[in-house]
Amino acid sequence: MPRAKVQASCPVVSRTAILALTLLLSACGGGEAGGGGGGGEALRPEAGQSEVEASTYLRLRSEMEALGPDADPWVLAHLLLAVPEARARERAPLIITLLDRWGIETSEGITFPLHRPEGRGEQHPDLVLKALAECALETGTPAASARLRPLLEAALARAKPPADFRGWNDAAWLLHALGSIARVDPEQVSPDRPIVGGGDPLWTVEALARGALRELERLDRPVEAALGREVFTRPSGESEPEVAGIWGATCGGQHLLQAVVAAARAGLLPPAEGGAVIRRLEILIARVDAESEFREQEARRAAEHGVSASVIARRRAESLVKLRGHALETISLAIRAAEEGGIPADGGTLVRWRHFLREQADAVEELLRVRLEEIDPEGRIVPRLRVGDPLAWEMWFGDGAHALHGLRRAAPHLTPARD
Repeated sequence: MPRAKVQASCPVVSRTAILALTLLLSACGGGEAGGGGGGGEALRPEAGQSEVEASTYLRLRSEMEALGPDADPWVLAHLLLAVPEARARERAPLIITLLDRWGIETSEGITFPLHRPEGRGEQHPDLVLKALAECALETGTPAASARLRPLLEAALARAKPPADFRGWNDAAWLLHALGSIARVDPEQVSPDRPIVGGGDPLWTVEALARGALRELERLDRPVEAALGREVFTRPSGESEPEVAGIWGATCGGQHLLQAVVAAARAGLLPPAEGGAVIRRLEILIARVDAESEFREQEARRAAEHGVSASVIARRRAESLVKLRGHALETISLAIRAAEEGGIPADGGTLVRWRHFLREQADAVEELLRVRLEEIDPEGRIVPRLRVGDPLAWEMWFGDGAHALHGLRRAAPHLTPARD
């Protein structure tokens, strides 16, 4: 179906604001490395990047370019994650387009449209803010995060205390952005800063972070029960929240977990909560292992029932790229948080986490290769999905972007280094 543009009812962001915010590009990789490049070029692997990563990025970028003006904030923010370090300048047009085409100036600051039946935008509130905040974090300087103030103020002005599963699920992007900004600019975001949209001075950044951690503990109960059974099974993510648990949250709840880890890394959670954060990470690691085997068994059963090999391969790749690619992001962030003292992981724990990253990086690399060389070697299937099955296309695009981001984040923690 067509990807219609949301018609903004407020003025779009001024050119001055766009130019100020695009200074964030210095945060996104660095220096004089990389360079631009048009849509049809051959993409060479950069230092530390495999042929598979380079080709996957090229496919993602080509799909974004094929959308033209219908490349919405969700698409642009995800491609921003996928841009390789050495090609940091390619983030410039993405940030400019996000602000110029989709940013809306309000009395509180700068915001972006949400998905609506009449048009497209962010799939979750503050998704763009989170992506730009991660860019600011890469600079390590308060000046970069300070330029996000118009987006942050607008987000805090409209944020309300989550009242249900959906509210907590959507809160992940704001909390992650707050953690990224606080890490380099604790004066702008501190644990006791009120979230003014809640209308309650006790509704603070720390209260949001604590609440998210408690929600994760609640959502993990079905996972812990499944891990305790002799044969691991999992419910559908479409089940009722109390049945689906973490599987009902976006990307299996890993965005909410990443947000809590980002908050802990920045000191937005009290040190006493560190053990609880580690417990959630250990449950994730156990779940990834069990669920990966569950998906492999699912593929074998489908083959026994006569499902075509091509359908099986695509479904398997879809589910495992999502699971393992997001896990690369999550555990890489956790290692960084532990190294900086944000969570109290000991040396043995870090060794296990790095071993887990090694396994996930190898698996994701192979899954991306299968997507490229076996499922769609001629590059014809994905463009058809873009037109005929937008939800499947979004899974291919979004999870591919997270997989590349996860590989990039994991690279410093992988030993031995990848070939």
